[in-house]
Amino acid sequence: MKNLRVLFWAILSVSLFFTSCDNGDDPKPAGKYDNGVFVNNEGIFGKGNGSVSFYYNGKDSVYNEVFKLENSVPLGDVVQSMARADGKILIAVNASNKVEIVNQADFKYVATVSVSQPRYIAVDGDNAYVSSWMGKVYVIDLKNYTLKDSIVAGTGPEGLLISGGKLFVANSGGWAVDSTVTVVSLADYSTTTIDVNAYCPSMIEADADGNIWVLAKGNTIYDANWNPIGHNPSYLVQLSPNGSSVQKTVKLFDDQHPAKLDANKAGTKLYYGGAWGLQGLYEFDVNSNVSQQNPFINEMNYGFFVNPDDDVIYLLQDAYTSNGKMIRYDSKGTKLGEFTVGLYPSGGC
Repeated sequence: MKNLRVLFWAILSVSLFFTSCDNGDDPKPAGKYDNGVFVNNEGIFGKGNGSVSFYYNGKDSVYNEVFKLENSVPLGDVVQSMARADGKILIAVNASNKVEIVNQADFKYVATVSVSQPRYIAVDGDNAYVSSWMGKVYVIDLKNYTLKDSIVAGTGPEGLLISGGKLFVANSGGWAVDSTVTVVSLADYSTTTIDVNAYCPSMIEADADGNIWVLAKGNTIYDANWNPIGHNPSYLVQLSPNGSSVQKTVKLFDDQHPAKLDANKAGTKLYYGGAWGLQGLYEFDVNSNVSQQNPFINEMNYGFFVNPDDDVIYLLQDAYTSNGKMIRYDSKGTKLGEFTVGLYPSGGC
């Protein structure tokens, strides 16, 4: 009889977990969020409806609002970006001025670290580096989940890259303009600055040879009445591995301003896109000197990311006031499927 009671409660607990998911199906073994990727959905500014979605490879399914599902509270206002850190997921919630930390396995709450206007996150061992439009990069100690330091950067720091013992910081200009990358020695946090001679650096990636690639998205120029009167072009800029010099500059568009950049696993291809009004996701061979004129994937996208495990591309489309889409493509640009995610999906990990 005792064994029967144990079996009954085990079956009941499993059935309750199934019904907690939106579609009544189990997205992961024993509550574990493995074998998949996470999508950060920014939500609508001021509404506090940012969220995280989980794509589960095992069942080719998406499960939405996983932070709220697992913790019974909403995530916050403008979920800007995410990063993995040794079994943890770090979530930058920009307008809520915080970084939420959860266990990857079950997405249960671990800690909240207050950070002003967090944008993007890079992880190196026990330290997480968080860019902020306060003109700084904040350092979170991942052993005790506290702020341990801050590093002065340029205006509107955005994308981060750790390579060769250095932290590279793209200074986007925020609401103004900048044209620099801050290079930080991780040994002592000393900094140097390199001018990439292109406006509004937003994202950074490294290639197979250790060269550093900066996406300088450019910007639209407005008059005193906010009427558009011109553009600063967008470029890809290649820096030397130590970030001391510009090695190559490739013009992208005269009047389009892609804001997102990612690389394939081998470090031989770069992808850029994610801009209002820009049709398509573009592919670039790191050995080329000329950008492609035709999109690799001819779909509008608010953002995207490349899964470093299998080079599957996750293209993200906003739908204004309704939930957006996540569309999967293989490395050849073949569509694998599409799913509904949250409001304004822009990135993931």
